[in-house]
Amino acid sequence: MAELIRVLKCRVTKVCITEIRGMTYYARLYMIPSGNAATEKSKLQEIVMDMRPSDAVSVAIRVGAPLYVDKDVAKQMGRPASGPEPLPNNESHAQIVRSCREEAAKFVDPTTLYSLQLALAVAEERFADAAKLQGVIAEGYAQHPGARALVAMQAALQDGRFEEAARHRDELRRVRLIEFQASAVGLDPWEQRNQRRTETDAL
Repeated sequence: MAELIRVLKCRVTKVCITEIRGMTYYARLYMIPSGNAATEKSKLQEIVMDMRPSDAVSVAIRVGAPLYVDKDVAKQMGRPASGPEPLPNNESHAQIVRSCREEAAKFVDPTTLYSLQLALAVAEERFADAAKLQGVIAEGYAQHPGARALVAMQAALQDGRFEEAARHRDELRRVRLIEFQASAVGLDPWEQRNQRRTETDAL
């Protein structure tokens, strides 16, 4: 996505996680034409794209754009601290921010394959299949523990809740380790869990 934005000769001005419905998050990417692509008129026009939070966060990190979380979303992710927080393992604020950004950059979107299938279904005008895939993507992202930890971590960082951000960072690491260990033996722990839930519901 970051490469596509460069090809389009646009500059990302900010990324916002704008809304939460149930456990599904929504994000927007804001950009403006740059370089030779920018005319006097287009300089005043901001382009807004709806994106999955994982893609939006990845773009923000790669291009160095500011990342914001809507106040209402942040409130649902946790209460602001009333005073200074003790830092785990003697980490400074800067160390926590840096390590959180590094961990976010390693996050692998759990819905990538389904998103490719969705794009193919739309291109082939299989709209019933596309609708089903949209539901699978929304549910998969909402239920994935790493995705939830990623959004919660970003919300905590924005509010200056560094200890909470570090906890979510550690949870993101834990999820990544589980996925790495599972992939080594050809397993998908979250897909298996969802399959078991589906089988249980069918009984």
